[in-house]
Amino acid sequence: MADVLERDVQAAILDIARLLGWRAYHTFDSRKSEAGFPDLVLVRDRIIFVEVKREGQRPRPNQVEWLNALSSAGAECYVWTESDYDDAATILSHRVPEAA
Repeated sequence: MADVLERDVQAAILDIARLLGWRAYHTFDSRKSEAGFPDLVLVRDRIIFVEVKREGQRPRPNQVEWLNALSSAGAECYVWTESDYDDAATILSHRVPEAA
């Protein structure tokens, strides 16, 4: 599993998300962006921030800071690797009921 690149993991997650009707944003060139911002922003009936990692890798401290800040503000945040595809699909399949 360790030979799967982060971009391949991200592409697979994006495929799942788009298949399930999510809009996705990824900063193409993050060199001039805020360091540590999550790799993906997914929007459908809610907003999700995803940090994508290769198997066995952990988020860097600035990535953890962003995820914690977003989570503290009420956002759904995840760190997903190749082994998380099933969990990601389950989470992305869930729909928030519409308000009555």
